[in-house]
This record gives sequence, C-alpha cells and structure tokens, in this order.
Amino acid sequence: MLWLEEYLKGYPHTILLVSHDRAFLNEVCTDIVLFKDLKLIYYRGNFDSYEATKREMQIGRSLILLVLHPFVTLFLMCLVQQKQHESQQVKIQHMQEFVDKFRYNAKRASLVRYFAVKWFCSSFIIVLT
Repeated sequence: MLWLEEYLKGYPHTILLVSHDRAFLNEVCTDIVLFKDLKLIYYRGNFDSYEATKREMQIGRSLILLVLHPFVTLFLMCLVQQKQHESQQVKIQHMQEFVDKFRYNAKRASLVRYFAVKWFCSSFIIVLT
C-alpha cells in the first residue's frame, strides 16, 4: 500500500478515489470535491481538514439561526429579496436584448416569440410581488 501512496502523491492528474482507509485518504488527497444536491463543493486539504471544515460550517449555520434577532431576520430577508430582484432584472435584460437583436430574423422568429412570452411573464411576476 505504501508504494501506491507514493505513486499517487506524485501523479500529476486528477483521480477519482474511493477508499474507506482514512489514513490513506489523508496521505494521498490534497483536495476534496463533494457532490451534493447537484452541486460540486470544493474543499482544500486532506480528508481530516475536509471534515473539520464541514463541521465548522454546520456549527456556524446553527449558531446564525439561533442568534438572529427578528429585525435582523427581516433585514436579511429584504437583502435576499433585493438580490433575487437584481438577478431577475439581469435575466430580463438579457432576454430583452435577445428579442431586440433577432426580432426581424425569420429563422429565429419562434425562439424570439418564446423569449418574448417568457419576458412578459417575468415582468408580470415582478409587478405583482
């Protein structure tokens, strides 16, 4: 097993490694990528540092939820809504630019109609909220 550790430490490419031996993982791994909820979460370091970082993040989340004052919660909700609104405005602007660019292009007419309907619905939702 020692020769495999040494070989993998010097291997210049990325490896997908599955092992139940923590000592082996700590020796060989330099980065951990967690695949969770269809997202990749990147951790720097060996397996022990990955677990410590993950534990700290979970403790931090629970402390934030316990310490928040109602006014702070309301403020944070407003910030989240503002970010969502800004993100939605960027998407609407992108769709509007696409519609304006290809409005008179016969090959893209159906796609432009699709984006026009999508843009209208997005605008309508903004007006209601």
